[in-house]
Amino acid sequence: MKKVKSSWLVLLLIMICIAACSKEDQTSTTSLKIRLIDSKGNSLSGAEVMLYVSSYDMELSQNQVRDKQVSDVNGEVSYSGLEAAKYYWFAQIDCLNNMNGIITTDKLTLNNGKVVTSTLSETGSLYLKNSSPSQYDIFLDGTYLMTADGLYECTYKYILSGTYTIMVSQVGGSATKSFKGTISCSETLSITYP
Repeated sequence: MKKVKSSWLVLLLIMICIAACSKEDQTSTTSLKIRLIDSKGNSLSGAEVMLYVSSYDMELSQNQVRDKQVSDVNGEVSYSGLEAAKYYWFAQIDCLNNMNGIITTDKLTLNNGKVVTSTLSETGSLYLKNSSPSQYDIFLDGTYLMTADGLYECTYKYILSGTYTIMVSQVGGSATKSFKGTISCSETLSITYP
């Protein structure tokens, strides 16, 4: 009987050791440091950064992994204790954001750190309104953007600041019109056609 009791005691001690070890193994030292710069390479202090595990969550600004962080004097934010996963982030200060630059990592490796540099650029919006019942193909600086149904309107966010030529061409028809306009920092260029 003594052997049975001591066997149970030894087994119990082994199980406690295993449980304690597995808890330590679960502590992650996986980290991510994001360095934010402008187009001239200057560090951006004071930028807000939100971290997500999917591009869908980032686009909808939902299910942040951690609380919003603000970049320090070196333009950096750091996250530690992360799971080994792919991460996405949205960083913004004034009209500068990273939507035209690096917004994601490769899958992080457990218990390793990763440092990424993300460039924030000036952006604005492009508002398009089709006031006709006809469909129109839309081109931005000669590149096909979309086919707009009749009486369609849409706003494209995070377009790099600059001067653009927007051409609209009626699908199956002969109506074509070009517009030239400037998208400025945090401003919206509005185009109503035909």
